[in-house]
Amino acid sequence: MFGGAEPSVLKDDYCKWELTDPASAEGSEESKQQAIWDAAVIVKRRIELFLSLPLDKLDAVAMIKAVHDIGKQ
Repeated sequence: MFGGAEPSVLKDDYCKWELTDPASAEGSEESKQQAIWDAAVIVKRRIELFLSLPLDKLDAVAMIKAVHDIGKQ
């Protein structure tokens, strides 16, 4: 299981990261491309932060908090 947690502890909404949809960007083609690039950079950074977590040392509550905190960065 994810972080040693029972499935009932990890609900879908604990593992979601909010991100503005780059497809909703308006303006020039350049600004739309920039929105896609910005979203990709955010996702990449969040994945890097997640992969750097000491997964073997976090209990379910700490894991949920860490994932939530990453989503705020």
